[in-house]
Amino acid sequence: MRSANMTEELPARERILRAAVEIIGRDGEAALRLADVAAAAGVALSLTTHYFRTRDHLVAEALAERFAGLVRDDLRRIGRLVRAGDGAEFRAGLRKVTADVLDRRRAEQRLARIAAVGGGHGRPDLAERLGEETAALLDELAVVVRAAQEAGLVRSDLDPRALATFIQAYSLGMVVADLDARPSTKADVQAVIDAFMECVGVA
Repeated sequence: MRSANMTEELPARERILRAAVEIIGRDGEAALRLADVAAAAGVALSLTTHYFRTRDHLVAEALAERFAGLVRDDLRRIGRLVRAGDGAEFRAGLRKVTADVLDRRRAEQRLARIAAVGGGHGRPDLAERLGEETAALLDELAVVVRAAQEAGLVRSDLDPRALATFIQAYSLGMVVADLDARPSTKADVQAVIDAFMECVGVA
């Protein structure tokens, strides 16, 4: 059955990938069948193998997309804050992005990212795609950090990619709080992040 959110305007490859991401998110990787993906994307089955060769290749691409998708949205938001160039607006906006990252409703997405990383063990194609996606996300965030440094919003003596790596690590690392039976309060974690922001010249 074709998904309601698949639109004809999207290229076939994108529709196939989105359908695969949706199926994996809803039913798990084991449930993914190429015929179901083709039907949900509204394309011929032959197009799935044209664009993705094999089921394993499609799964690797879909898991890599799930791994990176939410982070890209956060990066776009931070980029808009940097372009605004106002220190107070930048700090307030970063606090909002941070609050969203800390939100327990993100737990499922963080766990999906961790599952993708775990799924890469023993699967070179998936491990390679996750490495590519991670490098691309860090490159994109490093560009944003560099722009923030040039605008005087962040300390300029810190390596942009190293700072990007740290930011991505704590964001993904919040899965620890998701799993903690006795988690710290959101306010306490926010206070620690605020202290970090002071150290890098944001606060």
